[in-house]
Amino acid sequence: MKLPDFWRSLRWVLMVIIYAYHELAFTLDINWVYRSAKKENRSKKGEGLEIRRLYSVLFL
Repeated sequence: MKLPDFWRSLRWVLMVIIYAYHELAFTLDINWVYRSAKKENRSKKGEGLEIRRLYSVLFL
């Protein structure tokens, strides 16, 4: 059964919105981890930077 064009386009719009929300939430999560590592002075050892680099390698 083929969906009407309206429902097909609505499905694509919803997929794009969900994807954009997921990317935004993930970016905010990376920034939160980086800031909390900086607050605890772990960034001097480079751990906060390593966390950020690990996330960028895994998910981008």
